[in-house]
Amino acid sequence: MKLKNKIKEFAQSKVPHESCGLILFEGDNIEFIECENLSTDKRNKFSIDPVVSLQAMNRGKIICFHSHVDDFPKAENLEFSKEDRIVSDECLVPMLLYAYPNDQFAYYCPEDSKDERLKFLEDFCNG
Repeated sequence: MKLKNKIKEFAQSKVPHESCGLILFEGDNIEFIECENLSTDKRNKFSIDPVVSLQAMNRGKIICFHSHVDDFPKAENLEFSKEDRIVSDECLVPMLLYAYPNDQFAYYCPEDSKDERLKFLEDFCNG
């Protein structure tokens, strides 16, 4: 899957910092939008420019992407923080996570946003 490789390469290029972006569903098109991490603590957090997010949301449905970076692969790297889940639930925006160096993806999908994006995330992470 070309999109998976593109996202993985982008995330790996930002190590030791967390990376972030948006996956945009616009009609039949799926596009990955690389975003600058605006957090003051890029090693442990991410922040996407809200203007970029709103512009993407005006074009279609989105999935928020970010990475977790650690020195060693461990299961906790694939867990979403409480803050991640709250923001996802409040905004009704699913999240995709890439854990480095685990080299694995995980997703979180709010109950009220289980649409075609959930199927995409299941296939993306399991395929």
